Amino acid sequence: MTEIKFDNEVWKDITNFEGIYQVSNKGNVRSLERYVYCKSKNKPNTIKECILKQRLDKYGYLIVNLKKNQKSYIRKIHRLVAEAFIENKQNLETVNHINGIKTDNRVENLEWLSFGDNARHRTKKLLVKPKLSKIEVLYIFNNLDKKTKTQIAKDLNVCRNTVLDIINGKKLYIEELLCK
Repeated sequence: MTEIKFDNEVWKDITNFEGIYQVSNKGNVRSLERYVYCKSKNKPNTIKECILKQRLDKYGYLIVNLKKNQKSYIRKIHRLVAEAFIENKQNLETVNHINGIKTDNRVENLEWLSFGDNARHRTKKLLVKPKLSKIEVLYIFNNLDKKTKTQIAKDLNVCRNTVLDIINGKKLYIEELLCK
C-alpha cells in the first residue's frame, strides 16, 4: 500500500483501487493522475489528479463515487479511512465516529466496533433515542400472555416488528433493562 505524506496529511491507496484513488488520514479522497482509454475519441485520455467531491447520503454519512473498469462504486468515507489507517485485528464489523459527528472522518475520530457496541455508543451519546421507554418494554413482557403482539404494538403506537424485535432481544434497550 503506497503511503504519501504532505502537510501532515497522509495518503494511502484505497483497497481494490490501488493506483487510481487514495484516501487521507483527514478524510479526503483523491483521484490519481492516470491514462484511461476513451472509446468515443478512440485514444487514451489523461485524468488529472484531484480531490473528489463528497456528498451526504440519506443517513448523514459522507460518501464518494469511485469508478473502475467503467463501473461506479459508492463508498462511505469513514469506512475508507478506517480500512486504510486502523488495524482491525478482531475483524469487527462497523466503523464508529467517536465524537458522534458523522461527517468528522479524521482517523483519530474513528474506531472499529461490533454491531452491538456501535449501537450502545449511539444510544449512550443519545444520537438515537430508543423507540420505547423501559416502562413500555416492561409493558410488552407483562402483556404477552394477555394480548396479541399486534394489540401490544397498537397500544404503544409502534409497528409489530418493533415488538417482535424486543421480545427476541434484538433491540439494545432490552439488554440495558435486564442489566439494571
